[in-house]
Amino acid sequence: MLTGSKSAIILAGGCSSRFGEDKALLLLAEKTLIERVHERLLDVVDEIVVSVSTEAQKRSYLQLLNDCLIVTENRFHGGPLAGLYTGLKTVSGNRVAVVGCDMPFISGNRLKLLFELCLGYDAAIPRWPSGYIEPLHSVYDSSSCLGATEKALATGRVDMRAMISHLRDVKYFPTETIQELESDLTMFVNINTQSDLEKAGHILQSALARESSNNHYGSMPDPAQKLP
Repeated sequence: MLTGSKSAIILAGGCSSRFGEDKALLLLAEKTLIERVHERLLDVVDEIVVSVSTEAQKRSYLQLLNDCLIVTENRFHGGPLAGLYTGLKTVSGNRVAVVGCDMPFISGNRLKLLFELCLGYDAAIPRWPSGYIEPLHSVYDSSSCLGATEKALATGRVDMRAMISHLRDVKYFPTETIQELESDLTMFVNINTQSDLEKAGHILQSALARESSNNHYGSMPDPAQKLP
């Protein structure tokens, strides 16, 4: 592991049974979901690893993505932990952000903060007031996460929470605090159904409209400024 370096793993090995196709390749405003996730990580980490479950997926993603390494699960099969294990065996950073391929609005700024919060901890994980956590918008100590993943897989568990249960020192970050820093919490939106995809389209349209409005007013002359 390279001390101080930051990695990211995009988990993209799910079967997407509800869509009947690889949902990472679904289009959201002319870009695939995997492209949107990838581009939001580029200025956050030093390397990006995409973990897939088949060689066919790997071939498809190689046509879309640059500046990343795409790896195929080769030891365990099934569930996010199988993909996480393969990714963790590949990354070089001593801290790693783990995200899903179906989360098009992940926040680079919040991940940067989670990287800072993870120093001295096994993980920095957002947590809702209900106690629900967001393990796929979190940052982990790579070595600790690998050990916890191996323990969970050895018991036959393949879910992220099973891995987290084997971590000793987790920093939970309240979503209420995140909401004070962000205008909304769309970073946690993930796409599981056609309805989710349509809602994501509306979110993106609204964001682009706000950006266009801000740029328009930002380019207008200050009415208080004296003309020559």
